[in-house]
Amino acid sequence: MSLWNCRFQLCGEDECGHKDDVGVVCSEFKEMRLTEGCEGNLEVFYNGTWGNVCSNGMDEETASVVCRELNCGRGTVFWGKARVESAPNWLDDVKCRKHDSTLWHCPSSLWQQNNCDNHNEVAHITCSDQSQPHTLQTCSSSLYQKQCSNHLLLRLKGGERSCSGRLEVYHNTEWGFVCDDHWDIRDAQVVCRQLGCGPALSANGSAVFGAGNGTIWLNRVKCRGNEIHLWDCPHSLKNHTDCSHRQVAGVTCAETDRSVPSTTVAIFTMTTSTTTVGQPATRTTTPSPAAPAAVPFIYPVSLLVLGVLLFLALVLLVVLFYQNRV
Repeated sequence: MSLWNCRFQLCGEDECGHKDDVGVVCSEFKEMRLTEGCEGNLEVFYNGTWGNVCSNGMDEETASVVCRELNCGRGTVFWGKARVESAPNWLDDVKCRKHDSTLWHCPSSLWQQNNCDNHNEVAHITCSDQSQPHTLQTCSSSLYQKQCSNHLLLRLKGGERSCSGRLEVYHNTEWGFVCDDHWDIRDAQVVCRQLGCGPALSANGSAVFGAGNGTIWLNRVKCRGNEIHLWDCPHSLKNHTDCSHRQVAGVTCAETDRSVPSTTVAIFTMTTSTTTVGQPATRTTTPSPAAPAAVPFIYPVSLLVLGVLLFLALVLLVVLFYQNRV
């Protein structure tokens, strides 16, 4: 089976534009990053959500595998605090071996099965080569390919919580801002997803969280809302002197609820458990909750017919009884 087996209609020259392009995110899609480029908390993107990796059992060999995969040299691991405390803890007991070339080949606990405290047991890795601290390199892996790409850093400042505030981007070794031209809830949704927060509640403009001091790097961001990174959206990246600091953009995201994650394995009929990250070891079927069985309509009808037959039989017996007595 392939996409070509499905019904489709070819698009004419004037019927469809690139604004109507579609995309997909498969369940096997995974990604990893360090939150400050070549150092920071180790986070992985799994099941549609950024989450933490716990430091239990992690050693320098594991940290070095992560750093080498991100082209950041060798690494050391420390215990730290979660950047977003409500984010899920995806992995624990990760212990890479010398022959492992990627984090996804390293043995670990099953997804989201951990004994981890978000306040002091989240893996924080520092790599030896920090010649490119201004870029955030993320590496994705699937059954079919592995791909790494560089992305600039994002952060929120000036808000009351970790998932709200003025949006700042790190470019050309300098933190700067985003202009609120065309800024809407779809852009905010992508930012909230990239930062590991909950759904976007609002896209803020007019420097609601303060104007700040620095360069306005981004303008005219036009996301569809389903992108994983802000850099996947059309945008203009340069020193935007045509935008004032009274137009600095921000976002307000919901804090993720660890007890009811926004995307959970339970929504799939078939789930995959792994003992080696990224390589299924066992498969277990999670049946959907059984719905109450509906009573077929034929049952009441059958009972009614049976009742009528019994009544007629009783009448017949009474008639025969009286005939015999006479």
